[in-house]
Amino acid sequence: MPTFTLMLATLSMEVFVSPQGKWTAKDVEKLKELHAAKGDRWVEMGASLGRLPEAVRDKFRTLKLGDARKAGAWTPEEEGKLTELVSTYLAKRPAVRVFSFLQSPCPGPPLACICP
Repeated sequence: MPTFTLMLATLSMEVFVSPQGKWTAKDVEKLKELHAAKGDRWVEMGASLGRLPEAVRDKFRTLKLGDARKAGAWTPEEEGKLTELVSTYLAKRPAVRVFSFLQSPCPGPPLACICP
């Protein structure tokens, strides 16, 4: 569910601090070895590394992108593409109502804006 993923991303960036702290070179090597052996089994790798599966997945994606990882503000073209993709996704899910923060208030707590 996209909202849940957004919530996890927000928590990992702003609130949650891993008790293990920053990734060490040893952690990164173990992650690479685990991924080679287990593929995209983030839950299993997270348990082996003592980290959340989402943190393991995000770290692997960061490693995989390397220097190709883009930072900074989104271009208008990127924003347009994202809007198009989200609209297409939501159009395929007619049973879900999405509340816009700008158009109408969400009846639930922040980050819980997909309501049945």
